[in-house]
Amino acid sequence: MGSLLVDAPGCAAEIMLALTDEDFQSPDCRTVFNAARALWEEDSPVDPITVAARAGEAYRRFVREIEEVTPTAAHWRGYLDALRRQSMLLRVQRLASEIAGGAAVEADPGQLQEQAEQLLDALSDTGGQRRDYTMTELLTRFFTRQGEPREYLDWGFPQLNRHLFCGMGAYVLLAARPSVGKTALALQLGLHFAKLGKKVDFFSYETDEEKAADRIMSAQSLVSFAAINQGGIADEASMKNLISAKKRLMNRPFRLIEASGMTVENVRAQALRHGAEVVIIDYLQLIAHKNGRLSEYERVTEISRSLQTLCKRYRLTVIALSQLSRIEDNTEPSLTHLRSSGQLEQDADAAMLLYRPPFNPLESPQEQRDAKNRRFLKIAKNKNGKTGKIKLWFNGDIQTFSEQWRGYYEAPEQPAGDVELGLADPGQQHQVSLCDSKQTAQA
Repeated sequence: MGSLLVDAPGCAAEIMLALTDEDFQSPDCRTVFNAARALWEEDSPVDPITVAARAGEAYRRFVREIEEVTPTAAHWRGYLDALRRQSMLLRVQRLASEIAGGAAVEADPGQLQEQAEQLLDALSDTGGQRRDYTMTELLTRFFTRQGEPREYLDWGFPQLNRHLFCGMGAYVLLAARPSVGKTALALQLGLHFAKLGKKVDFFSYETDEEKAADRIMSAQSLVSFAAINQGGIADEASMKNLISAKKRLMNRPFRLIEASGMTVENVRAQALRHGAEVVIIDYLQLIAHKNGRLSEYERVTEISRSLQTLCKRYRLTVIALSQLSRIEDNTEPSLTHLRSSGQLEQDADAAMLLYRPPFNPLESPQEQRDAKNRRFLKIAKNKNGKTGKIKLWFNGDIQTFSEQWRGYYEAPEQPAGDVELGLADPGQQHQVSLCDSKQTAQA
């Protein structure tokens, strides 16, 4: 408060955006803070005289005392951090006391769980997060952000990066029919985010840790998934590749959770407890709900709304896998094919549909032969970018997706081996390995 009174031009904007009157325990400080906030929002001078006049005559002496005990305004950021920490600890103590009191009198377990989740909110420093802003604050925050580069998720696919601009707090759907490769793609995305330093929680509702590890190691080592599945890895080259992949992956911040039976509340608690930044759910229709009497439509609708709230309130990015309804052969899927509830389409910031390309008699014989390995990733909804389709390869034998580069089928046949191939972005080169039928194994 003293720094605010002594040097408002240097610190008022950030203090006002970071605090509310509830962060102050003293009623007198709350009154003075609200007086200073009112002046700031009016674009009036904020100093001891104007603040005392706005707060009232009874606070004139108190304002003078605040000014006198402030050694310097130069360290206002340190004071601000200390106040926020103290406010968080007091909030935690109050919630912990309520939980202990409820447990002592054998309160309803559901109520205790709700209080425990509030405690996690407070510990993660999100429980007291600002959710309302005046026009003055909105404009101040807008101009504060100008000149600062905005950070978006790097998806690991150059063409996808040019379509999807998703920052923290995005709710993204990845939908497909069974056996198209959505789990493999989700694991590939999660490991890529972890490689870039994001803390990733992968909630698996149908794949156990053994099968997930098999997929991961096959994709990262380029050792046949079928061979790993059969437990027949004996040759020295394959084992060397597996060991090399292990060394690369050991310290990545990626966590697999066997989530069978978990509700959205369980997912939230786990993610907040471990400080996750990206949450991947495989898959949404399998998430449990505490009310077992709901229809599938009602259950999935509520789950989708809860996931959207999780993203926005806690600034987590959620990538939720979803099933597509059965569609006729040679039919391109659309958002209407999202299974169980139309709420999925409404809630998502972006929706991607992964599918096999329909049969096209105009394609070349080679394209038709490769159909089983080709995939289209259709960006059907995108709030912050453009929609469209991206052509991918899926090499099921090593559980790996890669982009199909421009001019792929116009290029002459090349022998298998490591070569450099230009992608859609001119001048951008990726080292890739070719398999039979010119399949890309790794980009």
